[in-house]
Amino acid sequence: MEANNLFLFATKELSQDAIICWCLNWIHYPDSKLYPMAIDLFKLLGQDGIAYNQKITIRKQVKKIDILVLFHDKNKILIIEDKTFSSEHSKQLDRYKDIIKKEHSIDFKIDDHTIIQTVYFKTGYFFDDDKLIGINKRADIIVNGKMFLDVIANNAYRKVSNILDDYVSYLSAMLENNRRFENFCGRYNDDGRFITWEHIAQYNLMRTIFPEEKWNKHTDAFKVYSGSNPDGRPWTETAISEVRFFAGTEDKYYIFWRIDSDTNGPYLSLRFYEWFNKKDDEKVIRHEKTYHFLRNLAKRIVDSESLCFRWDEIEDGFRGRYMESSLLRIGLSKYLDSWEETSSSLISSIRRFTDCFIEKYNTDTIDECTIS
Repeated sequence: MEANNLFLFATKELSQDAIICWCLNWIHYPDSKLYPMAIDLFKLLGQDGIAYNQKITIRKQVKKIDILVLFHDKNKILIIEDKTFSSEHSKQLDRYKDIIKKEHSIDFKIDDHTIIQTVYFKTGYFFDDDKLIGINKRADIIVNGKMFLDVIANNAYRKVSNILDDYVSYLSAMLENNRRFENFCGRYNDDGRFITWEHIAQYNLMRTIFPEEKWNKHTDAFKVYSGSNPDGRPWTETAISEVRFFAGTEDKYYIFWRIDSDTNGPYLSLRFYEWFNKKDDEKVIRHEKTYHFLRNLAKRIVDSESLCFRWDEIEDGFRGRYMESSLLRIGLSKYLDSWEETSSSLISSIRRFTDCFIEKYNTDTIDECTIS
């Protein structure tokens, strides 16, 4: 029987906040076997020379900041943004730093000499939004799940605390599952596909087709992002160019690849999205003409290039008046079922199609087509 592990139920970020605080708080118990663990964890957070005889306050959920560590003797503050499965949003670390500079209710005198450092602490899988934290140097220290596990899973701490043993077991299993789910061809024991239910599987497939080198890190083109459908199934997308605007307007539209699934299985679709007022006849007409222009462009490329799929094999998707409409859609099941034999032709075909589409999309004048 599977062990009755508390953290199989306490999976929220607040639970992980508590674990991090609990691990750090052993700094106040120098006679404990877990005191060295706290020292090592402080070092992981970029804090050397920390000892029990220093005045350190560890607080949770102050002004929506996950964890706040106050080093009174050093006139230093550590802001920890803790994540499990989600990513940072709305420039949280920058906002929290500004909040702390203005805050007067944290029992800490802040002056011009106060050092404020930030930590991005995520145990879950690192997606593109997480990677940007390090690329843009928006956090002073970045900690991932393996780094945390390497500290707390030390053999010297085994069987010292059931709480720690349970969390180590939970985190180890989570990291192992993340490695499993990178296999986008993989299946669960009930034969369901990883790619239907796992963001990691979809992300890894998208990054296999469009390697990270295509994303220059300063634009959204070929950045991979994801979300969930109403029923919980994940979707994953990457834009093939920057947002475009209709000439003389602030009306924008996007072209992007999307990995998703439905009752027919997983698929890859190229989509055109524009938010428009469906009561505005002029914009409805413009949207429909733009859609048909782009779909015809896709067809011309498929018909003229040597690809592994033909136009008569393209599956139906949302068309025309939908704000998000499919330009083409490719079922993935047959490719995933024989990936070793089919991967090379599928990947090269998708890349070739995308390059041709971008080239023609950037040179053809959409506005002239939509008003003709």
